[in-house]
Amino acid sequence: MASAITQSLIIYGLAIVVSMLTAVMIRGLVWAVSAAGSRHRASATPAAPPPPPVPAGPPAHHVAAITAAIAAMGGKHRIVHIEPARGTRAWISEGLLLQQTSHTTR
Repeated sequence: MASAITQSLIIYGLAIVVSMLTAVMIRGLVWAVSAAGSRHRASATPAAPPPPPVPAGPPAHHVAAITAAIAAMGGKHRIVHIEPARGTRAWISEGLLLQQTSHTTR
């Protein structure tokens, strides 16, 4: 029994030593690569300026064309307010049910 415990402790200690050596080697490699990269960056030419930011959303002329098409198709109707639906799923289901049952034959 004592030999099994002793052997387990030796294996555990060996695993700790191997893990620490591996960590030290990785840290050394990271330091060497970063040092070589900083020397390379110092001798390189300055980078080009970043490109100008691209505006978010569709272009203004697309919005104008879509708006004109909606106005031409809509006639005298107009949109007063747009916002996300704030109902629960029950209200949505009820609306769908009323829409579908209004088309049924009697």
